[in-house]
Amino acid sequence: MGKTIKAISLASHVGAGKTSLTEALLFHAKKISRLGSVDSGNTITDYDAEEIRRKMTLALSVVSFEEENTKYNIIDTPGFFDFESDVIAAETVSDGLVLVLNATSGLEVGIEKILKRLRMNPKPFMVVVNKMDKDGSDFFNALDALRSKSLGFNIACMYLPFGNAGEFKGMVHVMSKKSIVFDGDFKFHIEDAYPEELESKIEEEQERLKESAAEGDDAILEKYLAGEDLSEEEIVSSLKNAVKQGKTALVLPISSVKGYGIAQLVRAFGYYFPDYSERENLELYSEDGKKAFQIGDDSEPIIQVFKTVLDPFVGKLSFARILNGSYKADPVLYNITKQQEERIAAVSFPFGKEPSITKEAGCGDIITFSKLQISTTNDTLSRSKIKYEPKKIEFPKPSFYMGVYPKVKGDEDKLGSAIIKFIEEDPSMFYGKSSETGEFLLGGLGDIQMDVLMEKVKRRFKVEGSLVKPRVAYRESIKLSVEAEGKHKKQTGGHGQYGHVVVKFDPIGYEEEFIFESQIVGGVVPKQYVPAVEKGLREVLNSGHLAGYPVVGLKATLIDGSYHDVDSNELSFKMAAHLAFKKAMEKARPVLLEPINYIEVTVPKDFTGDVMGDLNSKRGRIQGMDSINDSETLIKAYVPQSEIVSYAMDLRSITQGRGSFVTKFDHFEEAPPVIADKVIKESNA
Repeated sequence: MGKTIKAISLASHVGAGKTSLTEALLFHAKKISRLGSVDSGNTITDYDAEEIRRKMTLALSVVSFEEENTKYNIIDTPGFFDFESDVIAAETVSDGLVLVLNATSGLEVGIEKILKRLRMNPKPFMVVVNKMDKDGSDFFNALDALRSKSLGFNIACMYLPFGNAGEFKGMVHVMSKKSIVFDGDFKFHIEDAYPEELESKIEEEQERLKESAAEGDDAILEKYLAGEDLSEEEIVSSLKNAVKQGKTALVLPISSVKGYGIAQLVRAFGYYFPDYSERENLELYSEDGKKAFQIGDDSEPIIQVFKTVLDPFVGKLSFARILNGSYKADPVLYNITKQQEERIAAVSFPFGKEPSITKEAGCGDIITFSKLQISTTNDTLSRSKIKYEPKKIEFPKPSFYMGVYPKVKGDEDKLGSAIIKFIEEDPSMFYGKSSETGEFLLGGLGDIQMDVLMEKVKRRFKVEGSLVKPRVAYRESIKLSVEAEGKHKKQTGGHGQYGHVVVKFDPIGYEEEFIFESQIVGGVVPKQYVPAVEKGLREVLNSGHLAGYPVVGLKATLIDGSYHDVDSNELSFKMAAHLAFKKAMEKARPVLLEPINYIEVTVPKDFTGDVMGDLNSKRGRIQGMDSINDSETLIKAYVPQSEIVSYAMDLRSITQGRGSFVTKFDHFEEAPPVIADKVIKESNA
């Protein structure tokens, strides 16, 4: 019998101890001889210079170990909101998730967000309450907080601890009532006795385990509802089904730095989490629809790239999971997504910064490709030119933008090309030139994410950039109808220049940009020069009178003029149009227009008042509220764009990261005098 493969993602809020748990798992499996620590900067998975400097995980990393004929691929993920793309990628390719709770702080928002995604896309998961050895730890407080936000999942304890902080001495197995007593780091023995004070808690959790087991098997459900006794074997077997269906999560207390509970956690992985071979079919999609492929090592290989990294040691690394078939030293694979061949340089099993080269990998395994030329995240590789590929990983869209400028003049191209290279690491980021302002923008999920990228660019490519608040695409318009004359006359010897126009300018709705009309009669302006007048006006529309912003909401009507048989030409009439426009803008009561965005904000009901107050302070106009469910509100509003350029960060602060929003430009409105004066003054300065 060949070994089975399981991919398990560790996920949590920042600081809960995912990286130290990864170290503990590797130490337990004897893959490392000593425990690294985040504070010391010597862990296997946090090896990037920025991760070591900031003492936090910034990108997913994969390690593996084997136990009892099973290979476990462990994916350590970031906990900070800005790096959510990696968490989602890891969730998508995993067979199971471990949610890591911090025993010293209870349930944090990062866990809530993961639970929401699991409700939408069920997947087997467990919960570990980590840092049980730390001062202030409280297992039952963390458990109660988790259950209050469980979103309908069954949360049942597999083990209960006795003691917190320095008194965390062991844990009792709820079903058997046998105790795991810790003898030292990563050491324990089993006793039949358990603390009497846990009796009532054990009985409560036994009942929860029975309720959860009933969810996994109809026959067990009937026995449970009939009040019949369930054997431990029946409960455990049915619990396994409930966990695999994503209905129930088992909870274990652990201390990753002392190794308490790690052996029990690995055994739980082995029994409760499914291995990849248990999947019968793989659903793939194309323009022709959906198709099911039978899973197995001998099937057509389907390999999905789920993460790209610019490794400082080996260059571009592409993390991929073999969803079907196997890899067998193929020198060339076919990129189904891009419909091109991809030459394969080297393939490895990932293990932090020390991957191991391989020539073969089986179905369900995780591998890394080195230096792929055309393949990027979300691409699918195979041997044959098939058209089908798996569902794309749905990454979050950028919600926060900053303007990007080089610190050294002339480094624009160098800075831009460096940023583009690193953006390949995170699909939630964007870099490009604004069509409205001409400014280069960097988009993402937050300021830490952008700061990390700019530090990597500086360190790797020796070019520095500054991030500034992005420009707002203001506009200008007029309030009065006016007539203006423009006469361009120039005599320099020989043929001169002569163009003369009289143009009427009228305000129209701000939703219209520009309308041109000619009412010339009698040929006072020859027909061949009329287009030059329109062209001249369109040229100067890009620079308004007040602050140099484009002019909209304007109708120009050519009503009179004159020409010279010899000196008139197209250039002369373009210049005459320029002069007429400038005179008109001075006396037509020009106004500054600001862009107004429509925004929809989704927040927990407890934060509704705070968010509405903040939107009102941003000159927002609330359009209504809808109740999404029992716990969330959708707020709709119109808000000036200038007020929400950093709204992603503001909303995160107000809602502790629980809120989300979508926004888009809707229309222009006249800016209030105070705002207009400020913008005009800044622009002229």
